[in-house]
Amino acid sequence: HALQRFTRDGKLLLRIGKFGDQGNDDSTDRVGCPTDAWHDVSRREVYVTDGYTNHRVAVFNSDTGAFLRSWGAYGEKPRPAPEGKPRETFNNPVHAISLGPEGHLYICDRKNDRVQVFDAVGRQDAKFIREIELDRPSPFGTCFNLGFTPDGRFMVINDGNNSNLDVVDLAAWDYVDSFRPPHSDGIGMEGTVHKITTDARGDLLLARTSVGIIRLRYDGVGPIQFKDISRP
Repeated sequence: HALQRFTRDGKLLLRIGKFGDQGNDDSTDRVGCPTDAWHDVSRREVYVTDGYTNHRVAVFNSDTGAFLRSWGAYGEKPRPAPEGKPRETFNNPVHAISLGPEGHLYICDRKNDRVQVFDAVGRQDAKFIREIELDRPSPFGTCFNLGFTPDGRFMVINDGNNSNLDVVDLAAWDYVDSFRPPHSDGIGMEGTVHKITTDARGDLLLARTSVGIIRLRYDGVGPIQFKDISRP
């Protein structure tokens, strides 16, 4: 239940939270199994998806650890879902956060099978912009995390439950393609793609539980343009 900041050689500089204490959606010095973070270096603010037990994005000063603000689904006050209405709030886990090409923050609400977008960087109030659902059978949720193509035109959503990668046209805000990562046939949750990220040239890196890392080369926009270059 902690977010930690280290030097490159492993010296602990800051810890937000306390091991064994998950806090709640109102906590100013606790986090509940945080899952991801994005650092606004210029403003010295770190945005944390919080998380497996709480239902919010929490923002802290990245130098002092001081709590600054938080928000829940649709930019509302974070809280547990009312009985029978799980989509009114972020579900557990609030699983990932990414900065989009236009400067908005993309939040993966995994068990609600959706990505929500906010104008929130440097703002005291997070303004909800839009959302997209990835609705398919998913006991563990579909929207694990996401990445963007280098030209900023497309978003790739990682459906870790079904070992699927879904491509969204950001301008049209609709799905345009879907493909399974290499070596996915017959693999279960023990080998799922849990996280994805892109490198400086746009290659897609897939972190697979119990399998390892697969790198897909980005060859530009077009059908099946990611190629596995991680294995001979």
